[in-house]
Amino acid sequence: MVVAVVLLAVAIIVANSYTTWLLVSEDTLEPVQKYCQTAIIWLLPLIGAVIVYSFVLSDRADSKFSHRSTNDTSITDGDGFDLSRSHSSEFVDGD
Repeated sequence: MVVAVVLLAVAIIVANSYTTWLLVSEDTLEPVQKYCQTAIIWLLPLIGAVIVYSFVLSDRADSKFSHRSTNDTSITDGDGFDLSRSHSSEFVDGD
């Protein structure tokens, strides 16, 4: 019984520590958000870690896709020359 309690305590500490590390390394959150979520992690053992972990993962997924531009189809070389225009039909001689 004592071994089970110790293993549970270690599992909670590891889960809370890992989630806290993920939260602190998140660049998209304000410091106040990080403080509040860290408090949730440690005041609600394991449940708080699961809740904040899911928020961090969803925030990472949202920020990953928000930086993409879906309308930008241009292809450029290293000097800024638009390669997609150079191979378009307007430059092909019809003769």
